[in-house]
Amino acid sequence: MKSFVIQKQIAISPRKLGLICDLVRGKTVMQAQTILLNLDKKGAPIVLKLLNSAVANGTNNFGMNIANEYILDILANQGTIVKRTMPKAKGSASLLRKRHSHLSITVSDDINDKLSLHKKPNGKTKVAKKVIKTATTHKTQVIKHKELPEIKTSKKTIEAVPVKEEIKIAANIEKEEEGGNK
Repeated sequence: MKSFVIQKQIAISPRKLGLICDLVRGKTVMQAQTILLNLDKKGAPIVLKLLNSAVANGTNNFGMNIANEYILDILANQGTIVKRTMPKAKGSASLLRKRHSHLSITVSDDINDKLSLHKKPNGKTKVAKKVIKTATTHKTQVIKHKELPEIKTSKKTIEAVPVKEEIKIAANIEKEEEGGNK
């Protein structure tokens, strides 16, 4: 089940609230509450209060278990902008924009919703690309996941060996032997 709460016209800019939202997005409710309690920002108590409201709505209205709940979605959108003036030198005035925010939180306890957070909206998966740097030219070549050619330069031979999600680059330096002497 999902529990959705929204609070409008909060007297803090959406940019400041957005930083707090990024810290707790996708976390469990317990982790988010711990982060918000220890965070020294103006908007942290506001987000914590709304999160507690979403958790209370979920447990009372839908019978959700607090141990399984996590933050599915949290957004800080722009609200109204109240314009004020501040007096300046020589009789002029500058404009002050007092920004307000709309904060919405969606809490869920369904594991399938959590898995859908990692998928792209169009249903396509990401293509893994590997980056190999050549030793002499310092240019970067982007090579697809299955194509791993051997790159030869005049001084070094670089082999690309895939290991899990990374590429280990093994450089073998060829030494020229002059006249067969070691």
